[in-house]
Amino acid sequence: MIIISDPILNQILEELKQMNTRIGTLEKDIKQVKTNTEDIPLIKQAVLETLEMAKRNDTSQKSFERKVSADLNTHEHSIDILNRRQLKLEADMESLKNR
Repeated sequence: MIIISDPILNQILEELKQMNTRIGTLEKDIKQVKTNTEDIPLIKQAVLETLEMAKRNDTSQKSFERKVSADLNTHEHSIDILNRRQLKLEADMESLKNR
């Protein structure tokens, strides 16, 4: 039979108290980590939805840019035609004046 002295029992008791304190701190930290991470699935979903919206916006913007570019080309062509007509009319008017 082993007889344990009071100082050894006190030392064991102190170490158990320290371990209990550390375990309590760890449990508190784990609870805080769980609290901090519980919103991660919602954040992930929001990020994915935002990414999807950004992709749609990018597609819409490219489509809009193509349309604007086509309209601009059409207007440039129309302006070119009008400029040519104006030059012809001015030349015709000069020709009529000089008769």
